[in-house]
Amino acid sequence: MSDFYRKLPLRLKNERQFSQVFWAPAPCITPSTLALRLGSLKAGTDIRDAQLELVRLDANTFGGHSETERVNIKMKMPMPELGLNLSEELTVVKAKLRPAVLIFRNCTNLRREARFVAKITGKPVEPNRHLFAPVFSLRKDDGTTDYPAEFIQLVQSAKYPHILFLPASSGPIKNDSMLVLSDTFQAGIATVDPTDWCIDPDILGLKLNAWDEFLMHEATTIADLL
Repeated sequence: MSDFYRKLPLRLKNERQFSQVFWAPAPCITPSTLALRLGSLKAGTDIRDAQLELVRLDANTFGGHSETERVNIKMKMPMPELGLNLSEELTVVKAKLRPAVLIFRNCTNLRREARFVAKITGKPVEPNRHLFAPVFSLRKDDGTTDYPAEFIQLVQSAKYPHILFLPASSGPIKNDSMLVLSDTFQAGIATVDPTDWCIDPDILGLKLNAWDEFLMHEATTIADLL
C-alpha cells in the first residue's frame, strides 16, 4: 500500500469516514435528460395499465405536461411513493456501481431539519444519504485506456483543479484512476457498500482546498466584471 491510501480499522469503516472509498451507484452523466411520461388513460382504467413513453427534456419541456398528463398525474402513479407534482418529472438515469469517495456524510431532509432547528418537532433528523465524488479508471485491467496519453499526463501532474490522480493499488482502486470533484452525487446510505480503504485525508483535504481556491478565483473574476 502506498502512502496515498490508508486502511481503516473495522470500527471506523462502519462509522463512514470522510475520504473513505465506497462502492456506490453513480449516475452516468448524459448530454440530455429523459423522462417517463404517462400516456392516455381511459376513465376507470387502472393507472398501472397506463402506457409510459420516454420524452427528451430541455428547459422548455421540463414540467410541460400535456392536458391528459395533467389529469393522470393527479391520480395514483405506478409508484405511489413518488408523489409527483405538475412541476416535477420522473427522470430516467442510468447508474453504474463504481468506487466513490465520501465527501460529506450528513445529508438530511432540510425541511425536517428546519422544523427540528425551530423546535417545531423534537425528533432529530438522521442522515439518509451521503455526498460522493466518483472514481473513473484511466486504464483498464488489460492496460489499455480510452484516454489519450497527453490527458493522463496532465491528470498525473495535477493540472486540473477538480481532478485528483489516484494511483493503482491492491484495494478497490486497482488501476490508475481519477477522482472527479466536479461530478459529485448523492446516494442513499442503504445503497452503498463501505470498504476499509480511504484516501489519505490530508491529500484529499489539500485537493479540496485547491478546488475551493479555484472557485473563489472564478467568483472574484466575475465580480470584478460586474
